[in-house]
Amino acid sequence: MASITLSKDEICNFLEDLLAEEGIVFEDKPQMQQALNIFKQVGIKFTDSIILTQVEKFNPDEFLTFDEDLEKLYKSI
Repeated sequence: MASITLSKDEICNFLEDLLAEEGIVFEDKPQMQQALNIFKQVGIKFTDSIILTQVEKFNPDEFLTFDEDLEKLYKSI
């Protein structure tokens, strides 16, 4: 199975273009844009940046994860 390697800048550009498309519907486009901004600024995975925006949006009583780096980042915000 072949894999494709893209730089962070290439991924950001692709996601920005995707978010700019009028014909593509996102459940929460502003949240995805916020996740992309976090991804650009912080050295975490894009999926983790989405998780952080979800946590911020829904403000749960607890945030539980096995990912120690994500937990540290969560506690810092």
